Amino acid sequence: MALISHFKPSTAIKELKLKQELEYMNLVSRMKIIAEKAYNDAKQQPQGHELGFYNNRTKKLRKSIGVYIFRDGRVIWAKEDSNIAENRVNILKEYIVPKGFTVVIIAGKQYAEDVEGFNYNVLSAQGVRMKKETDFTFLKMKRIG
Repeated sequence: MALISHFKPSTAIKELKLKQELEYMNLVSRMKIIAEKAYNDAKQQPQGHELGFYNNRTKKLRKSIGVYIFRDGRVIWAKEDSNIAENRVNILKEYIVPKGFTVVIIAGKQYAEDVEGFNYNVLSAQGVRMKKETDFTFLKMKRIG
């Protein structure tokens, strides 16, 4: 008795690439949801010193907020009010990992750190939550895959 299998390596490679592309699309989709949630939360947070939030007098700080997803050092998705070149320059200098995925939320104005220094939330709460959710997403994907 003989079992014969007609196996074409090219077909298997195509199927594998399709599966990888689907996993990639699912991962990017999840990361977009997480990043967009952090972005919207940072832009729409209430005002008031007594609540721990800064008063958005000039509107410049919140307008400078952007969120970016990089893969292998290149932007694959971004959400920002306008193309804020200084955000991308700062990110590329300091935060990007040359291989793999990087998700960054940033305020383009230099005084954002000073505002945070007065214990007013600009991005820190959103950044912590985004990191936890991103780590959880990767952990879930490792278990599935």
